[in-house]
Amino acid sequence: MLGRFESLVPNGDPDALDSPEQSRRWTGLGVGTRTVRGRVVHVHADDASQMATGADDQREVEGRRTSEHPSSGTGVIRLFDPGALRRQLADALATVASDLSRLSALGSPEVADILDAQAMMAEDPTLVERLVARLAPDARAQEVELDRSNLTTAFLSVANELRAVGGYIGERADDVCDIGTRAVDLIFGSGEVRPQYEANPESILVFDQLSAADAARLGAAPPRGVIVTTGGPTGHAALVLRSLDISAIVGCSNALEIPDGLVVELDPIQAIVMPSSPLASDRSPEPRVRRAIARSVLASGAVRLLANVGSVADALEARSQGADGIGLVRTEFLFVSQEREPDQGEQVSAYRAIMAPFEGSGLPVVVRTLDAGSDKPLGFVDLPREENPALGVRGFRLARQLSGLLERQLSALAAAKEEVDAVDLWVMAPMITTIAEVEAFTTMARSAGVKSVGVMIEVPALALDFGSAAKLVDFASVGTNDLVQYLMGADRNASRLGDLLDPWSPVVLRLLQSVARWGRQRAVPISVCGEAASDPLLGVVLTGLGVTSLSMVPVALGPVRTLLGSVSRTEARRLAHRATGVASAHEARRFVATALGLG
Repeated sequence: MLGRFESLVPNGDPDALDSPEQSRRWTGLGVGTRTVRGRVVHVHADDASQMATGADDQREVEGRRTSEHPSSGTGVIRLFDPGALRRQLADALATVASDLSRLSALGSPEVADILDAQAMMAEDPTLVERLVARLAPDARAQEVELDRSNLTTAFLSVANELRAVGGYIGERADDVCDIGTRAVDLIFGSGEVRPQYEANPESILVFDQLSAADAARLGAAPPRGVIVTTGGPTGHAALVLRSLDISAIVGCSNALEIPDGLVVELDPIQAIVMPSSPLASDRSPEPRVRRAIARSVLASGAVRLLANVGSVADALEARSQGADGIGLVRTEFLFVSQEREPDQGEQVSAYRAIMAPFEGSGLPVVVRTLDAGSDKPLGFVDLPREENPALGVRGFRLARQLSGLLERQLSALAAAKEEVDAVDLWVMAPMITTIAEVEAFTTMARSAGVKSVGVMIEVPALALDFGSAAKLVDFASVGTNDLVQYLMGADRNASRLGDLLDPWSPVVLRLLQSVARWGRQRAVPISVCGEAASDPLLGVVLTGLGVTSLSMVPVALGPVRTLLGSVSRTEARRLAHRATGVASAHEARRFVATALGLG
């Protein structure tokens, strides 16, 4: 969790730093496009977050708090039976879930997806049972002692159990650790879920690890930049930072070596942190801006800039930001918190409201059908647990298990379209793998009255066989976050594998080039709606590869529009060709940045 800022500089004087540091450079993976300058501040855990034990100042209060000084973290809670322990844990986790849900409501759709998933995990009764099994193995015990140490150990044990499973379940281990830290602090710490720290808008914060929830909290008082020792550019924390327009370097393994108080320049395009002259202004350098040109890729109509949305508020923001339509409507918001399936009328009303901001525009609104599974459970469906939900029954594969659910959603979408004038409704299904699945979905959607039917390309098998699939669909949208993790065989939130998850990888670019080539030959529009679309530099390359639309968080529309308005179609194609032929993601990004005068 976020904590106090502790200076490592002798006497607090940054000018006392050894001069050799002025020649040091630190590299990682870039998030964002703005180069920023600021003073390094290492964020350390609060004393209240540190593991501590003690048996002093005990008292019995019928299974409730027993520390005379709970803020010290040294109290012991003596509970009269495992049932009282269960209630204590459930209450704390419910408060953590409530805090995460509140944060979720304040964030973008992408941030909301992440925090909602954590909140659901905190509310999962099986988490309480796993903890109780570790803390009170004797179900007949008449007294259970609970302290910061054994509760922290119990959460770590659950996390390690998940990590050993691997895959998607393994990814949730970090979520359990984060939830556990918050729950422990609620019981033994200050009693506040929200961490307190000194906001300094001129700082560049350095973290050993950064959770999505703590990244979201930075939005209240954004720092100039962030450096994290772990993580990748498509990880949850990176996604949150990008949505907050906070420049960052993640996966910077030696970031903790950067001296506190050192003035540095953080360049996410070059993915580098370097010392800045102590005499330089603390103000960040002016953004490097290219001039707009009359014959740019935007002016030529070669690419459209769309927005990802998950609510009516998001759709309104997309419209106000000048989006050329909606490239991804996440429909899970209508299903995941319900104890019953929304009926036809409820679905029609929700879809109509999402489309309404674009009524009369003639612009596309691209809707993704329900993307749920055991990792995003539905309250009205009993789905069995899976060891690796990311590769299990999710997305279109649900149609095999839940007869009628997808058909009813498609029917509601077609009905909503009839109630909104001059909106071009496109509907696509996630997690399509085979040509047989393409045929099944397109037949189902057209039978429901949907006129423009497409698929999401997230599975490498479909990308490799898109030449066949393109004959059957009206459009396709590439979900780069999942495609990259499946292609590279690396969990998208595996902090130590961030370099494998970079969408700038020439292997990834060549696969996208193949998909775009088949789209061009079959006259099928190809969109990219993953995090890659929010990177202005990568947007140039994707456009040069033949991608016809980019769908992103609304905050990214401005920077992407500015850069694409300064690049010709010929230049974009030349840069894309060169980027696919280099040896590494870092080399591809550096070449394009340098060629555009942004390196």
